[in-house]
Amino acid sequence: MLYTLLGVFKIMGFKHKDKNGNVTELKDLGLNHLKNIINYIERRAKEGVTISFGGSGCSAEDMWYDEETYYGKRARKELNYKKYFNELKRREQ
Repeated sequence: MLYTLLGVFKIMGFKHKDKNGNVTELKDLGLNHLKNIINYIERRAKEGVTISFGGSGCSAEDMWYDEETYYGKRARKELNYKKYFNELKRREQ
């Protein structure tokens, strides 16, 4: 079953979620919008991207929270830079 779900995910493709919560498949983004997203990711990679994460166990005392700020390559990875960049390259061919 997991294999089937992964196959469906690959067929559906990567989806972009904008600041308003709208979801669009990467292939359906306008070219200028795609370029603006790439520029935004590159700018944020220089400024830093703060990622928040946490979890809990069985009780309130087990709850935990942490933040890390990433720069450069790691920031681009967290923001899925390669997916956007590869889509732009695919369109420019």
